[in-house]
Amino acid sequence: MASAAMAILAVDPQRLGGIVLRSQAGPVRDAWLAGFRALLPADTPWRRLPPGTTDDRLLGGLDLTATLDAGRAVAARGLLSEIDNGVLVLPMAERLEQGKAAQLCAVLDAGEVNLQRDGFSSRSPARFAAVALDEGLDAEEALAPSLRERLALFAALDAVSLAQAIPPPWSAREIAAARVLLPAVEVDSAIIGTLCATALAFGIGSARASQFALQASRAAAALGGRHSVTADDAALAARLVLAPRATRLPPQESAPEEQPDDREGDAQSGKPESGESDGESESASTLDDQVLAAALASIPADLLLRLAADGMSGQRARSAGKSGQLQRSMLRGRPAGIRKGAPRAGIRLSVIDTLRAAAPWQRVRREQARAKGMEPGRVLVRREDFHVRRYRQAAE
Repeated sequence: MASAAMAILAVDPQRLGGIVLRSQAGPVRDAWLAGFRALLPADTPWRRLPPGTTDDRLLGGLDLTATLDAGRAVAARGLLSEIDNGVLVLPMAERLEQGKAAQLCAVLDAGEVNLQRDGFSSRSPARFAAVALDEGLDAEEALAPSLRERLALFAALDAVSLAQAIPPPWSAREIAAARVLLPAVEVDSAIIGTLCATALAFGIGSARASQFALQASRAAAALGGRHSVTADDAALAARLVLAPRATRLPPQESAPEEQPDDREGDAQSGKPESGESDGESESASTLDDQVLAAALASIPADLLLRLAADGMSGQRARSAGKSGQLQRSMLRGRPAGIRKGAPRAGIRLSVIDTLRAAAPWQRVRREQARAKGMEPGRVLVRREDFHVRRYRQAAE
């Protein structure tokens, strides 16, 4: 399944958004990443998101050195703009801050970085696929739900040995041919209805999941050289996209009660005993059962146990207490952003952000100082430029 997810994502990375790869660091995960990269075009941008990446590095911002030299705002490209039509790898994705996850979600939705800060605005394309490396040990350590919803595929490598981590049975040339075929792949309305029905059966309320399953089934068909999606393609898409998102087990159907023989009544009323509508209904029901069974068989074991134990909900009950929750602090803890403010009562001044706020105004302030007969200094900083650091710490 991990190899199939790799190939499908390589066929249509931008529309599928990316993949959640649940695995601890090791040679198996490295082999998967290397195999996936080998299926992409040679010039595909590939970047990792380092821990502690600032907003300026991620989205872009003011180039402080160039701005001070030029006396006007000079923009700097961010990491997401650099990987347009590329891949972003998120190490330890389960520890990604909510703010960073929200920024990634906004860019994934828009396909561009819309930057409006520090006195200037810019738009730059940023269409990419994210590979979220989930190293969480239990359900409490999980990827942010908003980001998880925007990544179509899921694969787990914990049970895969290094001997099993063989290259996928597709070459880069076959993936390239599938990309060319993909726009011509058609989907029957019955397949679309089946994927939506399967999503509802698993309690998936987001329409994005069904759309992802549809895109994955088209990619699977293109990978097989077919111009239309088959039931097997839909079943594979359901296993990779819908099964990991399940919040409940499909309801069990009760045995149908015996009905009296109404054939004579049907004959008298002019209704046919059997017709095309019955055949179509039977065929659609068979397709639904086939896709649903395939998805049910591929639900991860830990998720299946939780769904069976919790009944209608796949979420664990959490404590209502506040122990261990993150609280805002201005003095100590982990960095949690910058805001305007004066450095008083022990609050730390952010020198770089203060200079960044003052930089665009240097030419105007020098002219104002000379008009008053004053000799301006090298950098003119005013109170409204002050920015201070914020922190977060866990409650006792």
